[in-house]
Amino acid sequence: MNRRIAALTLVLSLAGAGCEESASLVIAPLDDQVVRVGETLNVDVPVSNPSEATLSFSYDMPDLPASGAEIYASGTAGGRLRWTPLASQEGAWSCTVRVSGGGGSDTETFVINVQSSDSAPVFIQPGAGGTYDLSREPCVAVHVEVKDDDSLPASIRITERDPRVDGATLTANGKQADWNWCPTPAQVDAADRYTLGLAAQDESHAPVPHDYVIVLRGTGRPDCPGAPPDIVSTSPQDTLVRTALDYRVDAVVRDDVGLKDPPILYWSTEAPSDPAHPDVTAFRQVVFVSDGGDAYHAAIPNLGVPPGEERTIHYVVSATDNDDTEGAGCDHRTDSPLRSFRVAEGSGEVAGYCEACSASSQCASRVCAAGASRFCAGDCAACPAGATCGPVTTVEGGVVDACVPEGLDCRGGGSCTDDEYEDDDSRVDAAMIAADLYTGLWICSGDEDFYAVDLGAGSLDVTIDGWDPASADLDLQLLRSDGTPLRSSAGIGSSENVALCVAGGTTIVRVYGVAGDSGPYSLLVDHVPGSCCTDDAFEDNDAWGDATPLLDPGEPLDGQVCAADEDWFVFAGEAGRRASVDLLIDGAGDLDLEIYDRDGMRRLASSAGTGSSEHAEADLVASDDYYVRVFGYRGAEDSYLVSYLLIGSAGCSDSLTCAAGTVCDGSACVDDACTPGASACPAGTFCPDAGGGGGSSDCVDPCGSTSECRAGYACKTFAEGGGCAVAGAGLDGDPCASFRNCSGSRVCLDWTGGYCAVDGCVDATDCPSGSRCVDAGGPLGTCVEDCLASDDLCRLADGYGCDCAVDVEGSWQWVCLAPGVYAPACY
Repeated sequence: MNRRIAALTLVLSLAGAGCEESASLVIAPLDDQVVRVGETLNVDVPVSNPSEATLSFSYDMPDLPASGAEIYASGTAGGRLRWTPLASQEGAWSCTVRVSGGGGSDTETFVINVQSSDSAPVFIQPGAGGTYDLSREPCVAVHVEVKDDDSLPASIRITERDPRVDGATLTANGKQADWNWCPTPAQVDAADRYTLGLAAQDESHAPVPHDYVIVLRGTGRPDCPGAPPDIVSTSPQDTLVRTALDYRVDAVVRDDVGLKDPPILYWSTEAPSDPAHPDVTAFRQVVFVSDGGDAYHAAIPNLGVPPGEERTIHYVVSATDNDDTEGAGCDHRTDSPLRSFRVAEGSGEVAGYCEACSASSQCASRVCAAGASRFCAGDCAACPAGATCGPVTTVEGGVVDACVPEGLDCRGGGSCTDDEYEDDDSRVDAAMIAADLYTGLWICSGDEDFYAVDLGAGSLDVTIDGWDPASADLDLQLLRSDGTPLRSSAGIGSSENVALCVAGGTTIVRVYGVAGDSGPYSLLVDHVPGSCCTDDAFEDNDAWGDATPLLDPGEPLDGQVCAADEDWFVFAGEAGRRASVDLLIDGAGDLDLEIYDRDGMRRLASSAGTGSSEHAEADLVASDDYYVRVFGYRGAEDSYLVSYLLIGSAGCSDSLTCAAGTVCDGSACVDDACTPGASACPAGTFCPDAGGGGGSSDCVDPCGSTSECRAGYACKTFAEGGGCAVAGAGLDGDPCASFRNCSGSRVCLDWTGGYCAVDGCVDATDCPSGSRCVDAGGPLGTCVEDCLASDDLCRLADGYGCDCAVDVEGSWQWVCLAPGVYAPACY
C-alpha cells in the first residue's frame, strides 16, 4: 500500500512540475535544386514550430560526406543551407536536412543537381579602389586575384588595359598578379585620381574588365586660392537599413567652381581607432554617381548579414573641387565627419537594368554582370535600348546570355563611333600630327586619344573645343615622350588650352573624357619656332640616378631650371644629423625644393612657396646618400643657387615626433630596420616577427592601444605584446608580405601568401567586424575572415577555402582558412 501511494505521489509531482510537451516540428516540402559549380546555393528550410522552440539543424549527403556545405538556424521559423560546390562535386546528390528542438524533430530530403560551370574569370581582388597616403609610402602596390572554376592557372591572362599608367609594372602569375607604381612628382601634381584598368581572360571567353580607382593623398601646396567644397548632407545616418540589395548612400555636395570628379565614399565595417580623424586609407571605397546638379549616390556591396544579426557600416564622404584647372596641386578636399548606419537582412527587393549589384540574386534579370563596374544586366526577352544580347560573365563567374551596354559600362553615353585616328588609345600608339586644325574627332566612353607632335624647339599651343559642357567634360594634357606630365588644362567649360615652350623632340597630346564622358571635339595645334631656355652645365641631371653631387657643405651651385625640366643633386648624409637645404631664386620664377631619402623615393621634406627663396630640413636616419630636387612649378623657369648644411639633430624623447621609418633611441630618430633575433633595437623597443614567411622587420614601441601611436601607425598584437607598427591597408584575409601591409591591429600570419588578421583574440569582441575568433592552432584565438560575410573573397587561387571551424566560445563558424591550417572541425 505504501508503494502505491509513493508511485501516485511521484506521478502527481511530475504533473505539478509542468513537464514540457514535445514540440511538433514539421519541415515544409523542399524543392529539388540546381546550382552550377562555383555558384553559392542558399536553400531556405521553413519549419512549422508552434511552441517556438529553439531549433537546431543538421544535414546529410550520404554520397558526398565532405561536401563543405553548412546549415544554420534563422530564428524559430526555419533555417538555411548554404553550399558553394566545387568542380569535383558535379552530379546529383541526395540531401537530407534534420531539425530538432523542444523534444521534437523532423527530416526532409531533396536532390541538389550540381551542373558544370561554363565559367569565365572574375576579379576577387582588388575592389573598386584604394587611397594611398604618399607621405607615408611613396609607392602604390595592388594585389590582383581572379577565380575561374573551370580553368587552370596557366591558362589565365591578367593584363592592364589602355590607357596604362606610365611607370607602372604588372607582374602576372596565373590567377594572381601584382601591380606596382611609384608616382613621379609630376604625376602627383597633374592629378590626384588615376584609374587602373585590368582585364582577365581564359582560353574560351572574351576578356573581363575591371576598374580600380587610385586616389593619391599627400601634402598640397600652401596658400591656394578658392574655397573648399561643402558636403551639405548625406544619408542614411544612425538608422537600420534592411535590404537584400546593395546599400545606397546619398550625398549633396556643392562648390563655387564645381567638382572635377565625383566624390569618393569611404566605408568600413570596423570602427576606426580615431573616429575624429579616421584613416581612410584603411577603408574600402566606391565612387559616387552623379544624379544631376549637386546630388550624388553610391552603392556599398551588400554584406549578406545572417538572419537575426545586425552590422554597422562606418563611412566618410570625400569631395575634391576643381580650383586648380592645371592639375591637382591647388585643388581643395573636404572630408565629412565619420557617420554610420546599421544593416540587417532584407528580402523581396530586386534591382533593375544598370543598377549596382554585388550578386546575381539581387537583379530582376538574375544576372549581375562583371564589367568595369558591377551592374544588373537586362533580360534578352526585352533588351533595353542601347544594349545588345550576348554571352555575359556574371560576378559569380558563370557565363549566360543577357543584355549589356557597350563596353560593359553603364556610365557610358550609348553607342559611339571612333574617329579616323583610332587606335590611338595609348601613348605608344599616338597618332603623329602636324601644326593644323583637326575636326570631326570623337572621345568615346572609357577611351582616350593620344597624338604625337614633333615640330622642333619653340612655343607649342594646343586647344580642344567643340563639345557640349552640359553633357560632357573633356580635358587636355601635354606629356613628354616618356609619359611625364608637362602641363594640363582640366576645366569644366567647352574648351581647354595648353601652351608652353618645348626644346624639341616629341611631345604627346592627351585628350580624355572625365568619368566616362564622351563627345565630339576639334583639335588645334599651333607652333612658333624659337629658342627656349638654355639648361645649365649639370645636365642631364633630370632624375635621382643622374644627380649632380653637392660636395662641399655651404658651398652653393649655380643652376637653371627650364620648362618641363627638373634638377637633382646628391649629398652625403650622416646618421643622427639634420640636413638643411636652401634655394635662392634669381628672378620671379616659381621654383620649389624637395629632399628625398637614400633611395631617391621617399620625400622627407619640401618647400613650395611662391617667394624668392625656399628652405627645407630633414632628419637623417642613416649615413648614406640623400637627394635634393629643384623644379619649376607647372613649367616655371629661372636660375638659382642651391646649397646644403649638416646641422645637429632636432633630437627626440619618444617616437611620436619621429618620421615614418624611424624610431627614437632616446636622443635621436634612427632607422627602425631590424632582423628578429639578429639585431638589437633601441632600449624600450622590440623587433617582432614581420610575418608572411619571415624577413626584415621594424623596431616598435610597446603600446596598449592605437591612441598611443603616431599617425600612420597602429597598435598591433605581436607574440611579444602590443607594438606601434606601420599600418597598411590589408583587411581580414588579405595577402601580405609583412605586418606593414595590414591595417589596424592586424598582423601578417605565416600562411600561404601571408594572411592579414588580428592574432591573440580571446573572445568575439576582440575581432573586427567580418571576422571570427577561432582556434587556428595558436596559443590563443585568431580573427579569421568570416565566409558568411564575404565568401567570394576567400582566396581560392591560393588554395584557401571556406570551412566550418569552432570558435573560442565553442560555436560553429564558417571561415576562410589556408591550405594545411586545420581548425577543430564542426562535424
